[in-house]
Amino acid sequence: ICPFAYAHVDTPKGDLNFDKNQKSTGWILTNSQMYPAGGYEWFNPNAHNGEAHFYMECANMGLCDRQTGLCLCFPGFEGSACQRAMCPNACSGHGICQSMEQIANTATGTLVGKPVGKISTTYNLWDAKLGYGCKCDSWYFGPDCSRRRCKVGVDPLYEAAGTPIYETFLLSAYLIPATGALDQANSWVRLRVFDFWGESYITEKIYVVDDASINPSTAVENALLSLPNSVISSVNCEAPGTAGSFSKGISIPKVTSGVGISVACQFIGNPGEMRLPEIYDYYMATTLSSVSTQQTSDVTVQVTASTFRGENSDLCASKSVYTATSIATNTVVSIATVATGSPALEFAAFALVKIRDQILLVTSVQTTVSFTLVYPYKGITIAANTPVFYASGVTVAADTAAQIAAWAIGSNVFTVSAAPGQLVAGNLIFVENAFFYVRSVDATGLTVKVDRNFNGNAAGGVAISANQDLYIVTIADPPTGSYNYVSECSGR
Repeated sequence: ICPFAYAHVDTPKGDLNFDKNQKSTGWILTNSQMYPAGGYEWFNPNAHNGEAHFYMECANMGLCDRQTGLCLCFPGFEGSACQRAMCPNACSGHGICQSMEQIANTATGTLVGKPVGKISTTYNLWDAKLGYGCKCDSWYFGPDCSRRRCKVGVDPLYEAAGTPIYETFLLSAYLIPATGALDQANSWVRLRVFDFWGESYITEKIYVVDDASINPSTAVENALLSLPNSVISSVNCEAPGTAGSFSKGISIPKVTSGVGISVACQFIGNPGEMRLPEIYDYYMATTLSSVSTQQTSDVTVQVTASTFRGENSDLCASKSVYTATSIATNTVVSIATVATGSPALEFAAFALVKIRDQILLVTSVQTTVSFTLVYPYKGITIAANTPVFYASGVTVAADTAAQIAAWAIGSNVFTVSAAPGQLVAGNLIFVENAFFYVRSVDATGLTVKVDRNFNGNAAGGVAISANQDLYIVTIADPPTGSYNYVSECSGR
């Protein structure tokens, strides 16, 4: 007799009592050596409705060698009782073999992965520890992880009409000196950076200087560009708030008395949806009378999200017949059209619109004259006749029960005023001109965790401390009114 295990497939046992009926009911051969509790011909008499996968020799996926008592498993199965489904081709050396329970319970890890849309869940059915599959390394895919992905790029046809949005982040590393001054020779930070497919890389040390006198942008750029395999092919780093550039509307979260660096970086050579860089490690110190001392209090080292979140698809791909002519007080967008008859504006309140590379939320429309924004626009000055695009396949609505009560700069957790009415894990939300994915809502419903650290409000980069609406973004399925402009080989 060989080992028994849950059968991958239940099968009848044949005419055990030789009555020429293979479907005899009840228990048969109750004194059988193989089935001391009783055998059956067609199906377990004690089975509940919907129950299956009963114990069978070699899990019904192998043959028993009666000489040795060992199971000889069929191809694709392994284990002493042939109870496990093998990973195909041992994952080709480009992945790890995990049970379905492990794959389900493991959300995106710290080292690799793209967190968007990946929520940890629980799988506890009969084969939770018996069914196995490959969890592929970044850049590899397929059932056996044998297929290699290609580099991605922007569709050249899209660039003729649209404006790509590139992943942009803010690195802050500063301290309030306890004694002496910032030790610029011994204070440093290293980043963990992710490519499009989620592979992670560690930068060299980026030395923390006093950016009031030394521009740290080049040092950060060089650290990113020196990563192996040209993982970052082109990047633009500069001081937040630089006039006429991408960082004009990005606020500096550094406190007035803080000494160190605040640098905004945009991955202009790496289009698409990317995981935000993370702090890998750091060391902050002060110096007094040539003596360097590590400082651990009053130290801030963080990566925060900007309003520019890398995207694969342009949600705002529908072009309006109206163009933007100016933005007054950062919230009222004046519009004009060359179309005859002054046609109606194609979108209404709580629509997402795109001006240049900035996505904004409309709060009201003044017929054919202007529309007003929920959050202020602080980017590059709008020139006359700037195209306006809108999201025709997206619905935006405030949660009916909860508002954001408090959200600190540098945190990916905020509190809400009441248990949410609609907000759940996996939702895409739009807050202060930035997109965030909800990772979890705690049991009380009052604490929400998202996938990125907050960089402050759109008006001035300050924390949220008073109740304000949070907007849930629902994308049509299948998506409509969008254009997928980032793909392997640029889609060409």
